Amino acid sequence: MNWELRKQPAAWTSPSGARTEFKYENVSANINKRDEIIEFPDYAGALVKNFGLGASSYPLLCIFWGADHDREADAFLVLLAEPGSGILEHPFYGRFENAVPFGAIARRDDLKTAANQTIFEVNFVISAAFQFPGSLISAVDAIEFDILSFEEAQIAAFAENLKISSAREKISLVDSVIAKLKSVKKIMDAAIATVAEIESEFNAAFSLIENNINTLVGQPLTLARKIIDLIKLPSRAASRISATLSAYGNLLTATISDAQGLFVPGIGNSVNNQFFNSELFARATFSAMLESSKEVADATRDISGQSLKDFITTEPEEIPAFTTKNEIVFTINFLDEQFAILNSWDENNRESLDLLDSDASSFNLNNAAAAVAGFLVRISFSARQERIIVLGSPHSIIELCGELYGIIDNALDFFDMTNDLTGDEIIELPRGRRIKYYV
Repeated sequence: MNWELRKQPAAWTSPSGARTEFKYENVSANINKRDEIIEFPDYAGALVKNFGLGASSYPLLCIFWGADHDREADAFLVLLAEPGSGILEHPFYGRFENAVPFGAIARRDDLKTAANQTIFEVNFVISAAFQFPGSLISAVDAIEFDILSFEEAQIAAFAENLKISSAREKISLVDSVIAKLKSVKKIMDAAIATVAEIESEFNAAFSLIENNINTLVGQPLTLARKIIDLIKLPSRAASRISATLSAYGNLLTATISDAQGLFVPGIGNSVNNQFFNSELFARATFSAMLESSKEVADATRDISGQSLKDFITTEPEEIPAFTTKNEIVFTINFLDEQFAILNSWDENNRESLDLLDSDASSFNLNNAAAAVAGFLVRISFSARQERIIVLGSPHSIIELCGELYGIIDNALDFFDMTNDLTGDEIIELPRGRRIKYYV
């Protein structure tokens, strides 16, 4: 059979079951491989890990034309905005269950130049078929349990692994802890400066450890608990998750930069103690990222029924929550990237120092990371979605706000902020300008 005869109609079936066919042009597919390359300083070559296929995506130009193309396009956009996954009938690659219209959706209405047609640019991503916890409340409880389990296991591991048999080894550990503490304070200062109560609590906790460090190194259980609690404090201060994650990402990078990221065996216990100290700070930093993300996700769940008007007119700093699906997706990707960096550093150093590959704290941290990712995916289905239009003619922002949001006065600041308008564009938006709006 000729390949042209094997083509099928292109269609999208929304989560509610409504099916719409559309025309298309050239097609393509993006199929990601999940691979990892690990290099070792004393070995020529590299270890390549192959974990199989990752996410598959199918970008399509979905075309409507004819006398009713505008109405058909409006109805299609409503179906794309439905939360949940649907069915993509791809004209060339087959039928895909659990498909999700992912990211920004661009709409173009060619009223004059292309014979009355509307074109959507949509990227369909195929979601995994497994299910996350059905109850978001139980998901929060599960995350909190996993984080607490990690903390207890990490504290126990830190106390068990430390070995101090001389005054020199004690001084070495003290210096290592103090250096890490100062790094935490320097990097996280900006994150805590906005909330006086948190800043005061953080400074008091920092001073308590610094002033009593010579005693605390002999009480590793207490020392580890105080370090973890100190690192977690800034997660309660920032109103926007992006600022919090950025600060913690910088802290993780600084924490694992010791000896260019790789510890090598030395005489006595000092090198191992320094590694276990760095590992405590690094894992606690990533755990704080998870804690922060969980809290913001939980706040997002609480306001998921907010009206579009309230979403637009509420000041961003008053909402300790994700505002759009894009922000949630960024957080998922950021956490995945940071966890990969942490695990690679940890595995390389444990191999270099001939230590056990993993422990209970690593297992519990992995569980917490998976639970947070699942929670974020679940709430993303009900988050506000970003849409993009390309202006076919000049517009004023007042006119466009009214068309897109149905309100003007309280929406202008939000419209300006989300589109990063220049001074000239505030007066008039030019033809061809790409405009973001939210539904």
